[in-house]
Amino acid sequence: MAITPKILYAQALITDTTQTLYTCPGTSFANCATVIDSCSVTNTSGLPVAINIYLTVGGDALANNYKIVSNRSILSHETYNCPEMVGQIIGGGDLIITTAGTTNVLTVAITGREIT
Repeated sequence: MAITPKILYAQALITDTTQTLYTCPGTSFANCATVIDSCSVTNTSGLPVAINIYLTVGGDALANNYKIVSNRSILSHETYNCPEMVGQIIGGGDLIITTAGTTNVLTVAITGREIT
């Protein structure tokens, strides 16, 4: 078993449409698991912007039961550290997905450990 620390998603601007930020390698927990160590969202605009973050089982439709961060308003120039994400575990093929209230004003950074 190997444990590899990784940047799961670098600080790029996210869109206001459904966007997959990370897919855990493999096809099940038997192949790979990823533990999320940190997640931060920064609003670069002058107005509050809402974000949703989902941890979705691979192949399943996006649904509210996968929502970890729900309509969290990030204030102007605020960085929110998403304690809801820390310690979450996803398996092979599972996804981290976001939607934002406005396009190209939120940056997201996620780190974790892949266990293979």
